[in-house]
Amino acid sequence: MNHQKISCFGLIFLLSFLATFLVLQQPLLFHTHDGPVHLARQAAWFKLFWEGQIPPRWADGFNYGSGSPVLIFMYPWPYFLGSLFLGVGLNLATTFKIVCLLSFWLSGIFLFGFAREFLGDEKKALLASILYQFASFRFAEIIIRGAYGEIWAYTFLPLVLWGLTKITHKRYWTGFLLTSFGSGLLILSHNSVSLAFFLTAILFAFFFNRQLTKLIASGLALVFGLGLAAFYWLPALYEHRFTYGDLFMKDIFKDHFPTLTQLFLPNFLNTASSQVGDVPVQIGFFHLLALFLAIVFYCRLKKSREKKLLVFCLVISALALFLMQPISQPLWNKIALLRQFQFPWRLLSLIVLASSLAGAVVYSRCRWLIIILVVLASVAYWRPTGFDAVDEAGFWDYPLSSTYYGEADTIWLAHQPSQYPEQEVAIVAGEGQIAAFQKSFDQQAFTVAAQTKVNVLSHTQFFPGWRVYVDGQETQIEFQDQNYRGLVTFRLPAGRHQVLIKFTHTKDRLLAEMISLLSLMGCLLVFALKRDKILAHLGQRWSAAKRRRLFAKLDH
Repeated sequence: MNHQKISCFGLIFLLSFLATFLVLQQPLLFHTHDGPVHLARQAAWFKLFWEGQIPPRWADGFNYGSGSPVLIFMYPWPYFLGSLFLGVGLNLATTFKIVCLLSFWLSGIFLFGFAREFLGDEKKALLASILYQFASFRFAEIIIRGAYGEIWAYTFLPLVLWGLTKITHKRYWTGFLLTSFGSGLLILSHNSVSLAFFLTAILFAFFFNRQLTKLIASGLALVFGLGLAAFYWLPALYEHRFTYGDLFMKDIFKDHFPTLTQLFLPNFLNTASSQVGDVPVQIGFFHLLALFLAIVFYCRLKKSREKKLLVFCLVISALALFLMQPISQPLWNKIALLRQFQFPWRLLSLIVLASSLAGAVVYSRCRWLIIILVVLASVAYWRPTGFDAVDEAGFWDYPLSSTYYGEADTIWLAHQPSQYPEQEVAIVAGEGQIAAFQKSFDQQAFTVAAQTKVNVLSHTQFFPGWRVYVDGQETQIEFQDQNYRGLVTFRLPAGRHQVLIKFTHTKDRLLAEMISLLSLMGCLLVFALKRDKILAHLGQRWSAAKRRRLFAKLDH
């Protein structure tokens, strides 16, 4: 690794660190839109993970103890990472800050690695990385929204593109592994933004690979990435139909189309005029100028890789702009998957990438001036809107649903619980007694002494996977009882019975986890078979770097 590359990494990290210093200097949690719900989910995820529910799917403490399947639909990567920090003794507020800021610091370094591989020029790669880091919308995502998982999508997309570029350069094995693991982590970071970025990666592979061998290698790597993340996305996609998500969120997008004025008008002071729902949504003066100049440069450049890159950037920017305008509303109305984005302005993430890469080409002759101006133009976005004291205990025993619209509530539930029940299990018809009640995160065990036929109620939301076993035999759950809609109820004959209520795997979850396991084994097998070749390639690059340093000293 040469000194110039090290200095580029150092400069990227130093500037990124300075931009987030105001968040770090305060022991309190910086105020964000989504921070509180992420703290609640993080606490629940940590407890379930360390108690052995891997991956965590059922949050047993939410909804006043009736539980929630919300973790099935929540991207697991940031919560997994946060659980590691909690495991070494950090509190929730500090963990939230570290997870958020770590994503920002790494994203610039990964983007530099990709851009250097693609453009073959460290100076242009540095420029692309600074533009990527200091787009105003990046700060809106972290410091204003507190988008715990969404911000990690910005981190892993460059890894995917880096891997695809290595495949383009015929470094198939390192490219395959980097693309596979990068795209797997990308999908585990968020749902909607990761989908947009994954489709961008597919478009990138087609744009820059003409040879069938490279296309097949790129496609296989992306498929393996999908497989690695299947344990999350497959159940989330399939079991979404058992929740109120589509009903409660189907029209949210209508109020979040940014105007062209809000997108295009420079807002160096971060005033409210260019915000949609308190979120700054402008593209940024220098990023927007880069896209306009890309059109000019396209006409002037001869056929080259950079010219094709400008086309790629303009295409994804045009698509993003179209989908962010009300004229695209018929598509939003018809395509359920598109509505999962909730906020059309989320597609600014694509323009952040496109304008940064385009800027690396069009600003190359005045890069230091642009770097200084872009950093200064973002300063108004570095300051949090405030800081909050965190009631740690309240998040460790969170009684609510951790959703804004009840989108994770099951379709059978009559209404969200509003208080803890007097008894977690009770006989609601017939005569009998319940004794020896024990509860863990995924099961309840107790004894019923019934003098007559009885109906037993467990204050647990029914969701596929819950099963009731009476004296070792599975019995039917009557979750559609009109008096206790959506809760686990079942009938018992007279007598003494041992009851076990357990949250188990469903067929789709088992299939998804098997796909992920097989994909992981496949990637490890590729590494094992080609380990010597991969390590030799890395060794050659290291030796080449040493030779360059030696020749530089001799020349000096």
